[in-house]
Amino acid sequence: LLIQKKPKVLTNNGTILHSAVSSGSVDLVKKCIEAKLDVNAKDDDELTPLFIAAMADSKEIVGMLLAAGARVDAEDQSGKTALHYAAINGNKEMISMLLAAGAEVNAKTERDITPLHYAALCASPEIVNLLLEHKAEVNTKTTYKTSLFSLVMKTLAQGLGTRFGIFKLFQSNMAVVDAQVDRAQEVDLTPLHFAASNGSPGVVQLLVERNAAIEAPSSMKSTPLHVALRANRDTIALYLLSRKANVNAQDDNKNTPLHIAARNQDILMIQALLENGADISLIDKEDSTVFDILFARENYGGIKLLCENLKANTSLMKRFIETETPVLQYAALAGDVALVKMLVDSKAKINDRHYMTSLQFAMVGGSASIVDLLLASGADPGEKTSNGNTSVHIAAATGNSSFIQLMLSKISDGINKTNDNGQTPLMLAICSRNVDAVKQLVASGADVKAKDKQRMNALHYAAAVGSLDMVKYFVEEQKLDVKSEASEAVTPLHVAASMDKPEIVEYLLLNGAKLDAKTSEGFTALHYAAQNGNFDLVKSFEAKGAKHLDAQFIVWRKTLYGAAQYAKEWGSLGLVGMLVYSARDNRSHNWKPIHLAARNGHNDIVQFLRQTGEMVTAKTDDKLTPLHLASMNGNIEAMKTILSDFSSGLGPGEQLSVSELDTFYSYYGKKAKFIVTSGCNVNSQDANGWTPLHWAYLFEREEAVDLLKKMGADIDRLTTSEVKITENIFIKQDLPPQYLHGVLGYILEIVRNPHINTVGPTRMELWR
Repeated sequence: LLIQKKPKVLTNNGTILHSAVSSGSVDLVKKCIEAKLDVNAKDDDELTPLFIAAMADSKEIVGMLLAAGARVDAEDQSGKTALHYAAINGNKEMISMLLAAGAEVNAKTERDITPLHYAALCASPEIVNLLLEHKAEVNTKTTYKTSLFSLVMKTLAQGLGTRFGIFKLFQSNMAVVDAQVDRAQEVDLTPLHFAASNGSPGVVQLLVERNAAIEAPSSMKSTPLHVALRANRDTIALYLLSRKANVNAQDDNKNTPLHIAARNQDILMIQALLENGADISLIDKEDSTVFDILFARENYGGIKLLCENLKANTSLMKRFIETETPVLQYAALAGDVALVKMLVDSKAKINDRHYMTSLQFAMVGGSASIVDLLLASGADPGEKTSNGNTSVHIAAATGNSSFIQLMLSKISDGINKTNDNGQTPLMLAICSRNVDAVKQLVASGADVKAKDKQRMNALHYAAAVGSLDMVKYFVEEQKLDVKSEASEAVTPLHVAASMDKPEIVEYLLLNGAKLDAKTSEGFTALHYAAQNGNFDLVKSFEAKGAKHLDAQFIVWRKTLYGAAQYAKEWGSLGLVGMLVYSARDNRSHNWKPIHLAARNGHNDIVQFLRQTGEMVTAKTDDKLTPLHLASMNGNIEAMKTILSDFSSGLGPGEQLSVSELDTFYSYYGKKAKFIVTSGCNVNSQDANGWTPLHWAYLFEREEAVDLLKKMGADIDRLTTSEVKITENIFIKQDLPPQYLHGVLGYILEIVRNPHINTVGPTRMELWR
């Protein structure tokens, strides 16, 4: 009937023919064509029915449309043709059909992306070869701004949408990645770049054999080898090396392939690059050598490979010495005796410091031979590290008794020297977990009662590292007080509970530790156990009669500005969320253990604490309930537990308003009585008038949003106060929950790009 009337009504953003093609019904498409519907009509995204059919791999429908006059080279709003989509899907018959119908094999999008680019990214060698046989240009470069990472995401989104015929999903995924593509910076990418990033080794080999430029630089001077290494495509990288790719090419950030492999900590590729002539002396834009990169990642295996390479290149070794590159320190760390001797003989500066001296690095590396060699060559054991550690500290930290004895013999007053953190060698020896080294230092005069700048003593350290033997030693033999307090009134029991050390917790309690001792912030051992999710400890504390005391919670220990800077650097929505969460004074008071358990998603502890009498309606001083905290973090099981609490009544003085009852009744009818008896108010508002649903929307917790709505969350409840994020960014008041969706991303954009226009001269209000 609709076809006979030839309506102008748009269906799914397109014509009736679009809908018919989307349905996959050959008969319906045939009737549309017979009814003379326009086969070249475009929807709002400028897609013709031919695009839809090509996306869905509907060869029969494509044939019908082409026979009816569909334009094979029609373009969508980004300039893609049906052949681009077919290349993404990798359907050989579809591509052949379109090419036979006259599709332009080198058709370009607005970014100059050809079907071959897409095929190189996600199709098989067979598809790539088909396009090449039809004269596809192998070295066409993209223009505009195209990120390979974003393009991979975008193409996968297209594939997901088309292979399953989910057109709406395809469109929404495209929209998400389009924003990433538009912010990217790299152009001049060839099909080989695309294949190197995500394609198959066979495609890469085929492109190279068909004269793809193996050294083609992008606008940021990235070669296909750079791209393959960034994407961890080792097989492709090895193939490119076999074809003599430039192993020392530097991109705009002066990164060589070796720098990239080092950052990836890819030992296989580091070895391969070295074997192919990689120059380990080249520095990146930050003046970092590959040695520096591996050292920062504590990859000593990689450093050993570099040392082996350096031994075979005396001229490079001399250049390192002349430029004061700390290769002696790295060689000492790697335990390479031969290289250390070569460097010493070549007049490397033995006492230069790179965080530590070469002597100290040798102790960390565990080489007694190098330690002896350096001392015999003039190494000064009296030198300190960059944070004030003496050589006795370093020896103690290794737990090596021989090094400890040797350094004590060289530094007569080193036994109780402190570093910049106020730590003695004994404290660092405790961190090595070597009881014999600890006893050796005590026997040599170490002060067991010494405290660091946080006022932690040896017992605090022993509790932190989880060594029951050391804890017993300090309590039973050295008579340290189990109730001793560090800064903020932290006891060894607090430390053991916060570090999940149940054996030490039990021992300390048996030896006089106070179960309900509070830190200056009000935290007890029970708070720490609930926060960390240690169910056994929580049960143990409860059995011992632990009190459910209030604590204050420091949400963000950095300044708001500092958090914003971290967000700018790392692009973290979570960090931006913390700005909102900590917007007032950075502290929240009256936290019960159940708040901490709910916030961190420890459902078993939430259930247990509820059974022991903790109220699911308990509020912090800023009126956050356990449900608020579980909702903002998307802790679904904890939310279900809180929302299913039939036993606890409403908190003192609490009642539900008529509007809340009506709202719940509209969802659940007779279950309206449940929300009164449960004590859990799904629409409870915090100090800013935010409900759990507001928080769930803000943090984009979709499952939490759905659960809250099902349980009667008021979608029209308005916030009551504006929330200050930074000096000039505010979330305004009177917002319903759904208006907070996407706000974190918007704040992140503002933090990243301060030049974004603001509302008003001095402040920005966020809303949708």
